[in-house]
Amino acid sequence: MSRQNNSWSRERLFNRFEPLKFEFLIGDHESERTRVFWTPTIAGNFYDKFMLGAAIHNYGAPTSKFNYIVAPFYSFGRQMVSGMSDFNYTFLPKKNLKTSRFGISLKSFKNDSTYRKNDSYFVSVAPYWIAKIGNRKDKSHVSQYIKVQTIYKKDKVGPTHLERLGAYVEYNLDFTKVDHNVNFKLRNEYYTDAHNSDEMARILVESTYRFRYMKKKMNRWIELRGFVGLTYLNKFALTNAYQYSMSLSGADGQQDLFVDEYYFGRNETQGIWSQQRDENMGGFKSTSWYGTTAYTMATANIYFQFPFKPNIFGVFADFGTFYNGTSFNGAMNTGLALRLGKVFGVYFPLWMSKQMDDAYTSKNYAERIRFTLKMNIQNKPLNFMKLLN
Repeated sequence: MSRQNNSWSRERLFNRFEPLKFEFLIGDHESERTRVFWTPTIAGNFYDKFMLGAAIHNYGAPTSKFNYIVAPFYSFGRQMVSGMSDFNYTFLPKKNLKTSRFGISLKSFKNDSTYRKNDSYFVSVAPYWIAKIGNRKDKSHVSQYIKVQTIYKKDKVGPTHLERLGAYVEYNLDFTKVDHNVNFKLRNEYYTDAHNSDEMARILVESTYRFRYMKKKMNRWIELRGFVGLTYLNKFALTNAYQYSMSLSGADGQQDLFVDEYYFGRNETQGIWSQQRDENMGGFKSTSWYGTTAYTMATANIYFQFPFKPNIFGVFADFGTFYNGTSFNGAMNTGLALRLGKVFGVYFPLWMSKQMDDAYTSKNYAERIRFTLKMNIQNKPLNFMKLLN
């Protein structure tokens, strides 16, 4: 029996629901009330400009099987409502699976600065299923989960309407000990346009090993990452090749096909907002478009945390090769980094291979500084105390 839904009243229209009680930010659930938590919110991006709204959710203690968050904003750039919401229900199977969660995520934001107001926007609807493998009573250093997600995404850019459909299956394994962490991901994606013959399918394999080389007063880690990507179906028009391709430098907003992350300028190709990239695909800490391929790619990435306080500075090195349709090409990239956990990072290149360097049309160093910001609500919260150690 759910603690939030364990009373019955004949006088109520919906007998299984207790009276609503609104509470600011977050709190404890009570058996006599159905708690709804709320908080005012502000947000913004290059297209929506300033956004003002409120988030309503039921995430509290103890956790419930059914959870939701609804965060609408008034967009001053779109002059319409933008925002996101997520609804999910968690089952607790008796065996084989620790948890089984079904949910749906909805997002809508403005996506262009050329067309005014609500003449440009996107809407995405993404049903998903996430299952943690194993038995809840078993204690192990290994945790595994499977995620299956589909998506419907509509983009309106002036008179143009685009509708796309996609799905992916992802397997994730974590091995965690005090001084050693290993993560392995295997993901298979399919994406198509609802109104033409564009199709793309690829398999992505990623593995990360972290070793704690300082273990007393300060925790410092060395991180080694490897990635291999193979596009085995690349039936799409040349004009759409970039968004369906993999990048050495990780996905930008155009390549974020499943709307996994939030971008300040999702479709920008120049300026500071075009320098936001996700830390996926090739994993290069770069803003260069060199190394974009619709075929195959293999990379290795190294990150070393400096042994001094605060715990936010490090050095990186990236190595990779990709097939451009006629030949394999290599690339290297090194530099300094500032990282706040796994949420925010800024990367300053010091040296890169000639091919990457020549791909830039400008010698302006500021255009080569890359940043990452992961704002998805599924990300773990940032622990600021750890950054000081």
